[in-house]
Amino acid sequence: MKRTKRRALPLLLCLCMLLQTFVSAPALAATESGEPGDLLYFVNCAATNVADVAEGDAMGEYQSVTDQPYGEDAGTGNAWGYVEDEYMVRGGNADSVVKTDTYWYTSDSIQYDPETSGFRYNFAVENGSYEVTVGIKIPGWWGARTVDIDLEGTRTTDQASVPGGAATNATFERTSEIMVTDGELNVFVHNSKRTSADGDPILSYILVKRGEVYDKATLTDKIAEIEGKVEADQAAGVVYAEEPLGELYVGEENKEDNLQALNAVLASAKELAAQDNPSPADVKETCEHLDTVYSDLRSIETYDSFSGVNGDVWKDTNGKPIQAHGGQVQKLPMPDGTEKWWWVGEDKTTGSHSNGISAYSSDDLYNWTFEGYVMRSVPNREALDTDPYFTALYGDLTEEEKDYVYLCINKDTAIIERPKMIYNEATEKYIIWFHADGPTEESTSSYAAAAAGMAISDTPNGPFTFIRRSRLHQLPDEEYLEDNGVLDWYEEPQNRGFARDMNLFIDDDGTAYIIYSSEENRTMFISRLNDEYTDLDVPQEPVGLAKNGVDFVRLFPGGQREAPALFKYDGTYYMITSGATGWSPNPARYWKADEILGEWTDMGDPCIGDTDGKTFWSQSTNVIPVDPENGKFIYMGDRWGYGKEQDFSAEALADSRYIWLPVQIDARGNISLQEYNDWDLSVFDSINNIKLNSEMDDIYYGTENLPEQVNVSIREDEGWVTKDVNVSWDFSSLIPGAENTVTGTLEDANGLTITANVVDIPENLLYFIDSGATNGSELYDVIKEMAPNLVNTEAYDQAYTEGSWGYTGTDDDIAPKNPESQDAYTSGFWAKGGKNIDYKLPLKAGEYQVSLGFQEWWSTSRPMKVVVSYEGADGQTVETTIGTFTNSGERAYLFPFTVENDADVTISVQRQNSNNPDPVLSWIALTGEVEEESSEHMLTVTFPNTVELSIDGESQTIANLIGAYKDVVMADTELNLTFTPRVDGREIAGVTVNGEAIAEDSFDVAEYVYSAVMPNADTTIELGFTVVDKQNLRAAIEIAEGRADEAAEAVPSVQEKYEAALQAAKDVEAKKTATQDEINTAWSDLIDALHYLSFVAGDKSQLDIPMEIADSINRDLFTPDSLKALDEAYAAAEDLLDDEEVLEADITAAVDALYDAIYGLVYRADVTELEALVNKGDGIVENADQYIQNEAWTAFETSLEEAKTVLEDANATQDAVDTAAEDLAAAISALRLIPDKDALEALIGEAEAINTSKYTAKSVATMKAALSTAKAVLNDAEATEEEVADAVEALENSIDGLVEKSTSTGSKNSGSTSANVGNAYGAAGVVSASQSVAANAYVVSDTTVNFTLKRGSAYCFKMTVVNGNNMVPSFTVGNGEVLKTQFVAKIGNDYYYRVYAIGTPGQSTGVYTTLPGQNAVKHCTVTIG
Repeated sequence: MKRTKRRALPLLLCLCMLLQTFVSAPALAATESGEPGDLLYFVNCAATNVADVAEGDAMGEYQSVTDQPYGEDAGTGNAWGYVEDEYMVRGGNADSVVKTDTYWYTSDSIQYDPETSGFRYNFAVENGSYEVTVGIKIPGWWGARTVDIDLEGTRTTDQASVPGGAATNATFERTSEIMVTDGELNVFVHNSKRTSADGDPILSYILVKRGEVYDKATLTDKIAEIEGKVEADQAAGVVYAEEPLGELYVGEENKEDNLQALNAVLASAKELAAQDNPSPADVKETCEHLDTVYSDLRSIETYDSFSGVNGDVWKDTNGKPIQAHGGQVQKLPMPDGTEKWWWVGEDKTTGSHSNGISAYSSDDLYNWTFEGYVMRSVPNREALDTDPYFTALYGDLTEEEKDYVYLCINKDTAIIERPKMIYNEATEKYIIWFHADGPTEESTSSYAAAAAGMAISDTPNGPFTFIRRSRLHQLPDEEYLEDNGVLDWYEEPQNRGFARDMNLFIDDDGTAYIIYSSEENRTMFISRLNDEYTDLDVPQEPVGLAKNGVDFVRLFPGGQREAPALFKYDGTYYMITSGATGWSPNPARYWKADEILGEWTDMGDPCIGDTDGKTFWSQSTNVIPVDPENGKFIYMGDRWGYGKEQDFSAEALADSRYIWLPVQIDARGNISLQEYNDWDLSVFDSINNIKLNSEMDDIYYGTENLPEQVNVSIREDEGWVTKDVNVSWDFSSLIPGAENTVTGTLEDANGLTITANVVDIPENLLYFIDSGATNGSELYDVIKEMAPNLVNTEAYDQAYTEGSWGYTGTDDDIAPKNPESQDAYTSGFWAKGGKNIDYKLPLKAGEYQVSLGFQEWWSTSRPMKVVVSYEGADGQTVETTIGTFTNSGERAYLFPFTVENDADVTISVQRQNSNNPDPVLSWIALTGEVEEESSEHMLTVTFPNTVELSIDGESQTIANLIGAYKDVVMADTELNLTFTPRVDGREIAGVTVNGEAIAEDSFDVAEYVYSAVMPNADTTIELGFTVVDKQNLRAAIEIAEGRADEAAEAVPSVQEKYEAALQAAKDVEAKKTATQDEINTAWSDLIDALHYLSFVAGDKSQLDIPMEIADSINRDLFTPDSLKALDEAYAAAEDLLDDEEVLEADITAAVDALYDAIYGLVYRADVTELEALVNKGDGIVENADQYIQNEAWTAFETSLEEAKTVLEDANATQDAVDTAAEDLAAAISALRLIPDKDALEALIGEAEAINTSKYTAKSVATMKAALSTAKAVLNDAEATEEEVADAVEALENSIDGLVEKSTSTGSKNSGSTSANVGNAYGAAGVVSASQSVAANAYVVSDTTVNFTLKRGSAYCFKMTVVNGNNMVPSFTVGNGEVLKTQFVAKIGNDYYYRVYAIGTPGQSTGVYTTLPGQNAVKHCTVTIG
């Protein structure tokens, strides 16, 4: 019954439709012409209240109700409505006028017919174009489904997804344009692929609007529009393809994408436009055809750059987007002997299954010419028998063999991915390997084969003949079980030998390798190919014949890596891979290896600035060796589908883009990828210009161990230049306790840099806590050894107890993660259910910085904050959030904070808000102020030569001579330094301390006492003094006061001048801080006033005052030349006094001459400092052989002679004396002693001979740092004696500080050595390298001349044993109180011994050696200097 009924229903529906269309449907009522977009019908489907519409909706022009069964509208006369069906059911609120509140749905009793079941509406309209909108709102409790919409019998919406009622936006709406030619618009809403009632169609509302007008004018306008666009494009420089693509482009040979095709369509359109009344349908179709052809026109582009991360469309030289995905680019020889760049890749023109393998060629890497599908996929099985292309390749095969070829490379089900092409110079063949997947004879799965395909050709542009697909290497069963005795799922037999994403690499020796993702993409393999590059070098069968690490290597088990891109630079192999997340991108990682089949080291994500963590939205496919010798490589990545939209439909895959970026290689050979847009090959001129030749540690513990000098090769115009350069490290972004990458700028290297990884262990590191660890902490052990002020030296982590430190959480609050791990990041704590991770530390008031390390174990983004709290001095809680951050990986953060008072401080790691994941913590470190113990430090006090220093009443003779006092003083010692004027009678008028003037009441004119407490650090104090002489001023005042009576009788103007000058002189004399200029001015003004006072015409008594002044002068203060003029004037005055008949004019002239001479007196210069410097210079000349004879020495000799000339000139001015002193002091400072580097050189030899593998990494690192510094000093021709001595001491201490590694018993080596073989000082001045006996041997010393050795210095002897046959000499000095001895090293028959001068100057002793069985032999005498 049901079956019969089901058959009857379609027949009945068809009959009704025919009757309605041809019988009962009335003509459309008369209507007025309208505009496109006018609403004609608004249908509120299944509504019962049809007279009204909701706000925002409107009744259409052709209707009077919002829904009705098909028939004439009572208000408008137009026929429209739904075709009644017994299975249509009203749903929702039928009385509502809201269009999404009502809907038609299908009865559960329906026998669903995919062809006829659904909802139909018909609408009377004029012939023309209409815009139809169908809306569907699924009820809130119903699920999503799909829908088809047919308009005028044409499927305009095919299986569109309609969201379920619970979706955020559950209203589905689809608008389409349709042309009506029969006067009635037919709408059919259904689900042609419905499988259950859950997929039944639903219909909520329909809108019909007047569409665009398609008439003669429309077509004429469209023709003009298209012609205008082309003309404008060409005027703007666009070049369109003239002709079709041709046969190379399979399936697109005759595509209308060229001007020839457009012109043909334009010609047809013009013929149609010439008709009087063209059909609207024809006009519409022609207009759309014109738009399509114009939009498809191929523009021919010429490129001079790569778009980089922009991922712009990249076209070939014919204007077609390049289709070479998952491919490879390399330069290959052509059969004619030339070379070209070749790019092979996947064709994605129609999605996953397309035409096969594409190939392109280029001369410049920018512009690519399509060379065809060099290995085509087979469209159908018959093509292998009938298509000339395929019969030429496979015509000789058997039917069974053809079936195999079709299975492997057919266009429908076979998968052809990741093709790579290489050239074999020996066979002159081009070989392609690719990921060949798809169904097999045993399985229909899309990825059942999981194999490697191989094809071969005589030319790079093919055609390539497919040879086979096969799986590749695998391990024997026992090797899979070696790890833990259990097979992981991907190691099961059915998953072995897989070969999916792959690449090819030819090494420098011509050996080729295939690199491929295997074992369900959970491992990576590299296998060596045979000499022909056509198969594995050692077959995979039988399993075990090929050896892991010899014939192939299995890498990264469980790593889930694919898309390998391998290249080689400077002897190192690199491989970039992606994660296995299908088409979606993910963070890249790269590995390095010294041997291609050896061990590979994971170096992490190479991308810098990749904020989305998606490798700039690309997946690796290859690295192009542009210029391998000079480090020029290009990363090739595919941006699959529509990139960030994550659309991987066939249409999207056809539009996949290419991301090419320069591979940046730093000095240490680490690579990085950074964001570049629109870049060209000139970028390589400024990157990858340096190679580090010096061996550097993977991680340095402590910044002090970083090298100060490295050997590098720098690429210059003429090639690579190798040299030693100094390094300046940037420590500005260090996080204490964390591993930091620091950048070192190379000196005189045009800004080139290197990087190093260093764990910062500053001296003020107070805590390093490895949170949650229970089985030891490797990093804590190193920090404990190196951090001198670490507080938690007894434990790397602990629970808090009163008076101590630790975490305060209980098992209810926190739990450990990986507590057995000794890696600081791997172990840690995680908080439970909204709890925090808290540590409490006792801290002093002060400034601190907390470092925190995090590991994201659960691969999420975790917003956290750090809060510091403690009890303040007022008893109130002080709480501060010191930092917020979001962590998603392995990272450390640094936050500063202040503690105002001593307190137990809680450092709390918390989630930022209640919606965030709970916090985690791996480790915590704290730096702060360190209370240093008092110790001795150098005190340096400098002062001018105008004062003298005395301490405790004792004059400091040497300090006063050189103007500087130096002494080693214990911190907190009270300092009292007394300074007095150097010349009697002078006074102190001002004092400065380190450039700051002190108060007038803080010093006395006769002395100044500097009082302070010695800081706990080396300290320099610069004292400045103003010293003046008031003796002449006071004498002039005394004279002036004795002439008061004469002043009273003087004329008023003279009397006034006298009184003013006398008062000014007294004021200056009383002023404590008066300068010498002020004193001299006051003295001069007073003398001038006395001059006027004594001027009485015609009286010899006028000579009394100037002569009395001349008699009062201290002659020691003035130069001989100026005193000579005074003596001559004075003698002339005396002659006039004896002359009874002297004239008044003579007296006046004599008085003037006396005053002129007095005014002309010149002060004698203070030569104390210059005398001292000349004496010092003479001493240096006596020991000239101890100084480097360079330009500085010549300048010194010149300055010394000039200083002596000035010193011998009694009339030299103070300026001349000061200048000579300054020049001589500067010349002396520039001199350099000739240091003795023998000891340093021998000690370096000793250090380099040490087997460092016996000692701990930390102690070896310290020794290497000291060794690097010592070498730099040794090679520095300008190195001072102090620098050499410091280098010797530092290197000796580092050698003595070498700590042997612990033995298996756990006991520690005491560090002591045999008295005969160790670097121990010889007792009583004797040291021996070892003991042995032989005859007829003797010792030759490198030094047989007696010499003087400065006290505190060292000298290294080389003693060569001749005819000794392994005899070892004893090295002896006559007096062990004069020289201390030390055995340094043995190199062949040469024995090195060092002596240290420890005696007092003048003591001497002999140097001897003794061979076993012989008498001692003296080589020379050493005197202490």
